[in-house]
Amino acid sequence: MRALCMVLVLLFSHACARAPEAEPSELRVEHERAGAWVDKLRAAHANADTATTAEARADALHQLRTLAAQAAPASVAADDAASMRRDLYGRAARLALTLGRAPDARELIERGLSLEGRDPFHTQLLVLAVETHRALGDEAAAREAERAARAALTDR
Repeated sequence: MRALCMVLVLLFSHACARAPEAEPSELRVEHERAGAWVDKLRAAHANADTATTAEARADALHQLRTLAAQAAPASVAADDAASMRRDLYGRAARLALTLGRAPDARELIERGLSLEGRDPFHTQLLVLAVETHRALGDEAAAREAERAARAALTDR
């Protein structure tokens, strides 16, 4: 959660520093959009943190999945947006596994891995892929995902 907060702060500050050629009112609107997006991300993570029942987890999963599928505001740097979306996909995949919905988890992981860039959230998705493939009974895919996760961890 601490890493998420740091990333959100960096994301928001980066969004606020963009588009210097825009008019002040346009900048304000873009800042507000970026801030509202960050607030939605924060609320979705908080909702997932407090979900204790299967119904609450399913609601949190839906909220995370919906946000992950949406594009970030234009003022958010593409790399930052991809990182935050990968984090959302990973969190949603973890909830799907918790709910016994491994096929959904696999789909979420694939979507997150399809986004451009490599960061700790990408590695997290690879690690989740191992668990997901095992839950699906596909040991060969689990071993392949484990090799990819190890490679991602040693590439840093």
